[in-house]
Amino acid sequence: MRPKKLLMLKVGCFIALVCCALVALQWARLVPPLGLGWGDGNRRGGTGYSLGLVDGSLIFETLYDVKPWAPGTGGNAIKSDGEPVGFAGFNYRRYDIRLASSDGKRLPGTYGTQTRFWIAPGWLLLFSLSVAGLCRKLWVNQRRLERDENQLCRNCGYDLRATPERCPECGVARAAPPAV
Repeated sequence: MRPKKLLMLKVGCFIALVCCALVALQWARLVPPLGLGWGDGNRRGGTGYSLGLVDGSLIFETLYDVKPWAPGTGGNAIKSDGEPVGFAGFNYRRYDIRLASSDGKRLPGTYGTQTRFWIAPGWLLLFSLSVAGLCRKLWVNQRRLERDENQLCRNCGYDLRATPERCPECGVARAAPPAV
């Protein structure tokens, strides 16, 4: 069980560091936007979702209740941007999809709604570095526990089964086991 746990900690640390590097490279605009979408927001009552990483920000969007445009309206799709609502890098914005005539005048009615929630890159970097640090700490603690259980020297890793009081390799005295 221990080798499996140690492998999981190594994999978790690696994934967190890769995510951190990806967010940093996206923020610097060296890596193109990434994302995936599912569902269908183009039917009455249907909902579509998308999740992506754009400019280092994690973005979650929904598109729902899109109605077909009336024939002969001659309009182009526009989005009525509301003001974003946000605090400390966590943001939300709602868009109403509307039609406009060729001269830019809005036509009546709303044809669908899109909502967007996004998290600033700084939070993603902080989170992924924290996860990597936690995995590393657990990994080091796991190795320390294995050394104690296998009766190995904490300083050099020498086998102390023959000389449990002092390490013959480096001379460090072995710590007394904790009282139960």
